Amino acid sequence: MFTKLNPALAGLIALFGYAGAASASSVVTVSPSVPHPKQNVTVSGTGFAASEAIDVYLDTTDTLLIVSTSTGTFSATLSLPATEQPGKHYATAIGRKSGDTAQIAFTVSTPWAEYGFGYAHNGFNQYENTVNTSNVGSLGLLWSAATSPVLSGAAVQSGYLYTAGKAGIKAVKTSTGSVVWTANPNDLFYSSPAVAGSVVYIGSDSTPNLYAVSASSGAKKWTYALGSTTRSSPVVVNGIVYIGCNDDKVYAINASTGSLVWTYTTGGVVASSPAVVDGVLYVGSLDSNLYALDATTGAQLWYFTTGDEIYASPVVANGVVYIGSYDKNFYAVQGGANGGTQIWSYTTGGSIYGAAAFFNNKVVVGSDDDSIYEFNARTGAVNWSVNTGAAIDATPSIANGIVYVGTDGGTLLMIDALSGNVDNSIVSPPYVTAQPVISDGVLYFNGEYSKTYAYALGSGIDQFKRAAPRISSLRPDMRLAVTR
Repeated sequence: MFTKLNPALAGLIALFGYAGAASASSVVTVSPSVPHPKQNVTVSGTGFAASEAIDVYLDTTDTLLIVSTSTGTFSATLSLPATEQPGKHYATAIGRKSGDTAQIAFTVSTPWAEYGFGYAHNGFNQYENTVNTSNVGSLGLLWSAATSPVLSGAAVQSGYLYTAGKAGIKAVKTSTGSVVWTANPNDLFYSSPAVAGSVVYIGSDSTPNLYAVSASSGAKKWTYALGSTTRSSPVVVNGIVYIGCNDDKVYAINASTGSLVWTYTTGGVVASSPAVVDGVLYVGSLDSNLYALDATTGAQLWYFTTGDEIYASPVVANGVVYIGSYDKNFYAVQGGANGGTQIWSYTTGGSIYGAAAFFNNKVVVGSDDDSIYEFNARTGAVNWSVNTGAAIDATPSIANGIVYVGTDGGTLLMIDALSGNVDNSIVSPPYVTAQPVISDGVLYFNGEYSKTYAYALGSGIDQFKRAAPRISSLRPDMRLAVTR
């Protein structure tokens, strides 16, 4: 147990460092407990001496100097740097005079919780900071799991990867690749799972159902009977699950209860995954149209007609909707409630099946002409293109300056997003048709009728293991000004 120090000794510690262990009465908390890099977290404390200066350390670095209240509490905002690596970190609070001390562990993570990374489907993990263009060539196999995925991608959150295919829904431990649970083993899935809170949502291609299952156990929360089977990946926004269906409809389902909110009928199968931004839902249909619907009511706001079927999911960024069509064109369409006009289009040499990815005013998409393209998102000018030697039906992903994309030839390519140079490739036959996932410094991808693979640098996830800093080793930064 930590005992309070006399003032003379406390003064020496303030100059030269701390001694002792955490006080039994002092407590520090971090919220949220699983932040991402660049996120502001709230560090709060109770049970400290009244009105004294308190140093708050992020791991071993004195980051904040704050003054406790008259009741010995404090609360301050700590901004995590963009370079903060994933894994366990520690917040330590130490009173400069009393020596009151408390320490807590929290986890920094860069999760990928649903198809397209988020409800706008940008496919860009802006928080990922481990693998970059300098070290991507050193990625090595961490593990492979016989999950038997088909065309679906994965979702990664809180130490688990969720995927689904011809052998049901599976939860895989990201550190080992071991399958933790399997749900609906007799169902076939082409839809990618979406994780929201503690629930996994996914639609079936063998039964006309949308499922909500526990992320920790796979136990069924509820089942909603759609009008048909589905290959659309769900998106969860503001407590509503949105999904397309083979009965030509878009569904909005209450995420908590599984009750119907609304449906909208298009003129063809909806294999596209809806994107929802600023109260507007965007989705493509095999009737060749891109639809914009009111996300609350399902009322049609506008539609935009292409020259052929739309399998691709829309990407929404800066008020513009980007989508490809089987007519071989890639379109930029004005979004919003009053949108629907074409801004630009580009004709590739083949049909476009997968969605695009967007970052830094650049948009990347693959085509069945064996090429992947990067466009200036404003003008449609081609920044670069890479011929991969095989059709690209997969949706690319982007993280930390790298474009990841799979090909029908069984190769996953890692391309420098700035130059278009291929920095690395992984051969995993027969096909890599699902969107790759990059989370917590690990690359995950599914091979069709094959396995789920995890690639990482060095020792993989173990590289992020950290021991709690010793209190006696921490040194106050006397240059810090008090945070108000």
